[in-house]
Amino acid sequence: MGSCDGARITVDDGDGSIRLVARHIGIVGAGPAGLAAARMFLDENDRARAAHQAEVPFLSVTVLERNGAVGGVWNYTPEAKCRYSVPQAHPEDIGLDSRDERSATSGMLPTPMYDQLHSNLTKDVMQFTDHPFPDTVPDFPSRTDVLKYLEGYAATHVLAPERPEFNLRLNTEVVDLAFDAGDAQWTCVVRDPGDLLQESLTFDAVLLCVGHCDYPYIPDIPGIGELAAHRRCRVMHAKEYRQAADFAGKSVLVVGGNSSGSDISRQLSYAASAVHVSARELTDAEHAFTPRVGDGCCPSAELHRHPSIACITADSVQFTDGTSIGIPDVVLFATGYISAFPFLRQTPVPPVPPLDPRPSDSSDVVHNLFRMLIYAPNPLLSVVSFPTLIVPFPLAEYQAMYLAQVYQGNLALLPVAQMLESCQVASASRHQYVLGMAQIEYRNAIVDEIAEAAADGRTHPPRFGHVPKYWDDLAEYTLARRLASFGF
Repeated sequence: MGSCDGARITVDDGDGSIRLVARHIGIVGAGPAGLAAARMFLDENDRARAAHQAEVPFLSVTVLERNGAVGGVWNYTPEAKCRYSVPQAHPEDIGLDSRDERSATSGMLPTPMYDQLHSNLTKDVMQFTDHPFPDTVPDFPSRTDVLKYLEGYAATHVLAPERPEFNLRLNTEVVDLAFDAGDAQWTCVVRDPGDLLQESLTFDAVLLCVGHCDYPYIPDIPGIGELAAHRRCRVMHAKEYRQAADFAGKSVLVVGGNSSGSDISRQLSYAASAVHVSARELTDAEHAFTPRVGDGCCPSAELHRHPSIACITADSVQFTDGTSIGIPDVVLFATGYISAFPFLRQTPVPPVPPLDPRPSDSSDVVHNLFRMLIYAPNPLLSVVSFPTLIVPFPLAEYQAMYLAQVYQGNLALLPVAQMLESCQVASASRHQYVLGMAQIEYRNAIVDEIAEAAADGRTHPPRFGHVPKYWDDLAEYTLARRLASFGF
């Protein structure tokens, strides 16, 4: 799979900028980001063939997917046997037992998909740039609509036409990923989930397209560990939620008021005996695509809004405003996920000396993502679609378009030390990876950089252009359409 001499890395002695040429590309994950990445790299090869070039830029493009189908997080399993620690607030809290069970019927790992889930974005905003949803799909697609859409995207842009350099490996789990500085290559150890035999693959560059939804984030609230250990109530994460009927007649405390928390609370209001929601105060910007807690709930439901939890005692849940409730039947955390890549070895060896990168302060290796994308200590590793508060499909598409140029050597990167400095400045903010509406500027900057390189004759013009102007009113547009569709 790998090249004989690894990636080619050149440094401009004048300004220290870096150009990378990677001929063998490994993509981990066949969800939306992985499919977009594969498409962008294969498109570069198609361009070379159309121009009758002697050789394509990428000699192999390999997608590694641990499940048996494409679609990533949009795959659904009726059962969700998820294992995690309580609390689980940091990557180092993820233990050996934090490993989900595969579905006995499908062999798939559980995802956060629940039965009545719909996108909180309209289809014309959510979709990839040149692959629209079918007209028959409603404005806010269901989970099944989105999965079919992704399957169609894969069939049209990735699986067909067949290219000899492309390989989609399903049921292939990455268990170890390490960089060899001598060969300038990544060694990737994989296995079939049902087989203990392992295989080693080598790549010049690796794109992590695994999403955010593997490891539930359970905040370290005083008393939560004891509550879970004594099993006085069920402590669970939204990843395990499937349908409101499972909670009929029960009292439920939902922790978290963003998209999943507000939607699950609304659904529970039609089945549970009482629904309590604990959520911190949100700004309007943070709430842009999220129905507010209580919107669309059963009019006769007992739904109660609370601030953050201060602590949990033997017989009550205490909130930061001094109020409390008795221990409910269920505490459901809709609090998001921990970003961690346990298969990636610590402190990957950087390819460009001299460098003394700031050490990671935990097993979470995403502290140094230059442009929220490229791992600065070793730019032959990228994490696609990592920012939050984004429209993920087109963002991944633009990021992959950028990486396909970087790994051909068509775009220069800053010196590693400067990339690290930029990352350290960004890390001063706890919102360093929150894009929000800045995603418009971010995508446009990618277009401009590729267009500038094309004007100098170093590459082709960008495949996709600037973000359409109607995105400037995205929040208001989305809320208005949802009100018309759902009444809230």
